[in-house]
Amino acid sequence: MLRLLDTRRVRDAVLAIAAQDLTATSLKVNQRFALMMPALMMIMNLSTAEALWFGALRVDSRAMPMENLTAFLQYVAQVLMGVMMPTLPR
Repeated sequence: MLRLLDTRRVRDAVLAIAAQDLTATSLKVNQRFALMMPALMMIMNLSTAEALWFGALRVDSRAMPMENLTAFLQYVAQVLMGVMMPTLPR
């Protein structure tokens, strides 16, 4: 019976250490995510605005059709979302 109680105390101590480690890791990940997500959204929005700005100038001068600008914006969005997806927490 004493051996069982001693094993339980050791197991509880190991689980407490593991829980503290998990908590610390989760806090670090969430803090980094809280900083990275707004920065990534800013990059994504600025890239889209820049593509629209310069694309609109080319469409206005009839150097590029509107369909090409729409396709380019979709490509930019797919690439940026592909870059952003690995940063999302699971």
